[in-house]
Amino acid sequence: MTAPRVWVGLRQHGVDGSEGFNWDYLAALWPLMRSSGNDWMATRPGLPAEHDRAAWHHIGAPLGLGYGFGHREATKRGVCMFGGRIRLPADIRLGNLVDELQEVAELLLTMAAQRPPRRQAKTTP
Repeated sequence: MTAPRVWVGLRQHGVDGSEGFNWDYLAALWPLMRSSGNDWMATRPGLPAEHDRAAWHHIGAPLGLGYGFGHREATKRGVCMFGGRIRLPADIRLGNLVDELQEVAELLLTMAAQRPPRRQAKTTP
């Protein structure tokens, strides 16, 4: 039996690639996400685009952060998203699932209240 999973992260619309994804914002949200007490998956995400892998390494992301859809999906559908996945027990009862989803909803509201960090302006020599 496969366990249900809940994806939590950031999604960008109207993009033609994932180069502009705000990995620093995702990294700034991770302590809040991690402190929620949920069972976050801790395997390395597959990031086929080199710039996504480089950005993931740049922020020092933990293994469970970076799941989602990157460059390929952005070029096809104009959307990219990265975040983490919460693993729920395979035998979770419906009442417990509702409780878990309510906790995730509270986490999402708290995350939505967090402002993104200011991006550093790129300077040229």
